[in-house]
Amino acid sequence: MNQTQEQARLVADGRMGQFLTLIQAELQVTERVLMRQTAMKKVTEIHAGQFSWKLTVEQAGYDELLKSSMRSRRRSRASSALK
Repeated sequence: MNQTQEQARLVADGRMGQFLTLIQAELQVTERVLMRQTAMKKVTEIHAGQFSWKLTVEQAGYDELLKSSMRSRRRSRASSALK
């Protein structure tokens, strides 16, 4: 007997209390599953956020290194031009 048939039988037999208990148990399981999925999603978002932040920091460091390199090239060219 599947779950729906079991629920229908309980209602037909006048055992609404058992039916409601069964429904409540199903809802609790569903709630736990949803909470776990939500928690996993939040963890994923946190990791994605940290990854994004890390990339931003690395990119900023790279950009600064690139600017520094460009400045030293300009200085080098300028001093070569003066000689």
